[in-house]
Amino acid sequence: MLLAIVLIMLPILLSVLLQKRFECMLAPFICGLILVCYGLAMFQGLGWLTWLLLAAVAATALALLLKALRGQGKAILRSLVSNVLTPGFCCFVLLSVLFYFASRSHYVMAFDDLNYWAIEVRSIFAHNGLVDAVHHLAPNFMLYTPGMQLFQWVGMAAVGEWSEPTLYVMLWTFQAAFLLPFTRFLTWKKAYWMPAFLGFILGVPTMLIAKVYPFLHVDTALGILTGYAFCQAWLLRKPGPDSPFTWVCFILSLCALVLVKQMGTVWALMALTLLLFVSAPQRKGAKPAWIILAIVLPAIVLGSWTVFCQAKGLSGMHVSRTSIHIKDM
Repeated sequence: MLLAIVLIMLPILLSVLLQKRFECMLAPFICGLILVCYGLAMFQGLGWLTWLLLAAVAATALALLLKALRGQGKAILRSLVSNVLTPGFCCFVLLSVLFYFASRSHYVMAFDDLNYWAIEVRSIFAHNGLVDAVHHLAPNFMLYTPGMQLFQWVGMAAVGEWSEPTLYVMLWTFQAAFLLPFTRFLTWKKAYWMPAFLGFILGVPTMLIAKVYPFLHVDTALGILTGYAFCQAWLLRKPGPDSPFTWVCFILSLCALVLVKQMGTVWALMALTLLLFVSAPQRKGAKPAWIILAIVLPAIVLGSWTVFCQAKGLSGMHVSRTSIHIKDM
């Protein structure tokens, strides 16, 4: 229960502190959450996640308190109203309620889900992290990157028990979170557009794969995350006051792409190509440090997974399949 509370509080507090709308804050928050879980899971230390997030909540709340003591209390209230109490936040709440009730009848039955997508989450839940080859439950898929499964574990840890419907809630929430930034164009004066935006968020996944909601495969989520990374790269073509936040979103999305699935590395490279050769922020005064981070950090994430697999003796058949896909592309 404590983890569920801090998961709700932290993105809200960050939105108020950084003065960014909740619907824009949620996606990078999820990417960062996956990266933190990944680091902890490598050492079977996922039990520390609650305390790390609690510390982050305390630090963010302290920063807001200090601002209030400096006479910025009204500014904090304005930020709360304008960045959290938005139609986008309302859309997210409605989607969360819908996902919860819609998932109650969903249980793992598909062959691929039983072979990997669900059983890997079960393994992480049982061992509090990633395991070696001896304890792995999916021998053919040991090298699959565990980004989505770690995010689904967060849902299990939040409810405090193993729950198959929660697998679907977390997957659907992931997909919705990276489409939610479109609702930043909504204002309360145009709140009558909310049903259209809700239909858009629910409908886009079905445009990528028609039967997306009954299954746990991550291809649709990977496609939506790729689109999000491309959008961030495109936004960086014009420098502005929001550029630092956009850079953070872009870099975190690249790291998440690497972790969600192996082919995500290819899409991350495509997003980098779009950034460097189309948006070309380096020609418009962007700090080289941002570009270096966008290249180095995803490479570090990918390299760490490679080292982890070698250290734990993990092997699988995905490497040859990925090379075939790259050749076809």
